[in-house]
Amino acid sequence: MRRLAAVVVFLAACGPRPDAAMDAAADSGATVAAAVEPNVVHVKTTDFAFEVADTIPAGLTTFHLMNEGPDWHHMSLFRLEDGHTMAELQEAIAAQQEPTWMHAVGGPNAPFAGGTAEATMNLEPGNYVMLCFVPTADGVPHIAKGMVRPLTVVASDAPAGPLPEADLNVVLSDFDFTMSEPIGAGEQVIRFENTGSQPHELWFAKLTPGTTIEQLMAWFQKPEGPPPFTESGGVSAMEVGQVEQITHDFTPGDYALICWIPDDTDERPHFMHGMMKQITIAAS
Repeated sequence: MRRLAAVVVFLAACGPRPDAAMDAAADSGATVAAAVEPNVVHVKTTDFAFEVADTIPAGLTTFHLMNEGPDWHHMSLFRLEDGHTMAELQEAIAAQQEPTWMHAVGGPNAPFAGGTAEATMNLEPGNYVMLCFVPTADGVPHIAKGMVRPLTVVASDAPAGPLPEADLNVVLSDFDFTMSEPIGAGEQVIRFENTGSQPHELWFAKLTPGTTIEQLMAWFQKPEGPPPFTESGGVSAMEVGQVEQITHDFTPGDYALICWIPDDTDERPHFMHGMMKQITIAAS
């Protein structure tokens, strides 16, 4: 499992809003579809487990992640193709094999201990698995400590979409984050789309005053002392063409945006291909 194994190896080394986009078509007499309220699924993370319902309905879904462990955790959701099982996945992980039948769907990226994060997406029926690749202080990724959780998504009569209205759009490409407009302070709904040729993620961290993104990366290489950031979040790995949204209350300051996923060609993390940047969120 080349990409999954590379993520684990690299991390170990580093230590509802209403939808305003629907056409009214009032002058034609067409019926306007009502905005769809997402089903909210609460996910509690601890060291080292996911606590969540075994089965949830398909359709528009918001995962609300509550990190109750002393370490930080993310929820990286993958869909297994029909006919494949958790037992096969566990065998693939143990054998370091590439599961071409497992697809990155996304999910909330790592909030701080005690923090929360949300991600909203449309889910198809099928078998899924939650994984956490974040490493412990001694460099052991949480997936190796058993932070793997199956999830069954069953067919539902609820409509699938559309996603709630977003305040801005972020495109993930090979290898950049492109924003339709700057992120503002306060609660922001951000729509992410992966238009690249391989999976991407966006993890953000609010830097402590005076810290640069280079200093943050140096800390990950040698994590001594407290982390040089005070809040974090984003979207976990998204397959090509995947779309999802997050809601986050941003406070003013400097932020680092990073994609940690290893490249399909050379297995170097995407930030080494330029997929990281530092931005400033100004006060409103």
